[in-house]
Amino acid sequence: KSWLSISTSHFKRILDPLLSILCNPHTDVILTLQEEMHFIDIFDTRQIVNAFSKFRSIVLNSQDEVIEYSMKNKVTERIMNKFKEVFKHVDITDGTYYDLFIHISVKFIIAQLNQE
Repeated sequence: KSWLSISTSHFKRILDPLLSILCNPHTDVILTLQEEMHFIDIFDTRQIVNAFSKFRSIVLNSQDEVIEYSMKNKVTERIMNKFKEVFKHVDITDGTYYDLFIHISVKFIIAQLNQE
């Protein structure tokens, strides 16, 4: 927790690596006519769950600070490019960290349901 309290002014250094994992461009997806995203290749669920777990821990330990930061700050250009590479059909031009986490979370849940 101490490293997190020191890093509050640099949340992008913490959030960017997590979003980088969640926006893995090597994940093959297909978009149906109903605009549902289906994974056509196996993706590393453990790595994604681990990234979400880390994000959860950060949120729990930083209280509202990381949520506030996520809602107010736009993602870096590098992360936005990775996001657009995987989620080509999504029209988020100036997305915040919050926007991307919400979108990726919903798509991951849908993908999990579709795989079952």
